[in-house]
Amino acid sequence: MRAKNVITLDGGAHTGKSTAAQRLAARLNWDWVSTGAFYRGLARVADAAGISPDNEAALVDLIRSKEFRVVLTPEATRFEYQGRDLTGEIFTPRVGDLTPRISRLAGVRAGLLQAQRDLIKGRQGLIVEGRDCGTVVFPDAVLKFWFIVADEAAGARWAKSHNTTVAEAVEHIRERNRRDVERATAQMKPASDAITIDTSDLNSEGVVSLLMQKCHEARLLAARPLGE
Repeated sequence: MRAKNVITLDGGAHTGKSTAAQRLAARLNWDWVSTGAFYRGLARVADAAGISPDNEAALVDLIRSKEFRVVLTPEATRFEYQGRDLTGEIFTPRVGDLTPRISRLAGVRAGLLQAQRDLIKGRQGLIVEGRDCGTVVFPDAVLKFWFIVADEAAGARWAKSHNTTVAEAVEHIRERNRRDVERATAQMKPASDAITIDTSDLNSEGVVSLLMQKCHEARLLAARPLGE
């Protein structure tokens, strides 16, 4: 059976999926979550605690402590630890460098998987974006999208916000995507039934319009709230 109230958006770095997920959720009046916030948040807390990003056992223990949580709002996926909102601290360059190292660990991914799935409880619908949402987190999602973008377009987006050259940005993105594709568990790849969205020549509104068209075709706008 399909999960009639879950849509997944997966793809590599700087494909535009985060912006698209947020705007699509607003159009459908569903909630959205960036699964990357779980890994970024864990990386931030582990780093502050002096835990190596390669220490799988210690990271799993930190997950089991249940002292951190992800909170969904219409505007963002918020990360809290011991009651403190640390969302603004999980997007630093250091956390960005540490996150791929912890996200490759099978124990970490298994430890966070149920928490990600539990976000659907009590919600009318959920837009989930990340790397393996349609293949691992919600393989039964009613609609799955796989975002791609030309290297140069992705590089230009990253370079603009990180004060670097496009060539350097392209190399950075290729390496980041390579790690996600080649990791031992939950490799980044499209679900067999995912719809490919190429964002190279589309602005954010164009992407959302295309997604809405697919939602109409799938009759998702008639989806019933949970429990009905």
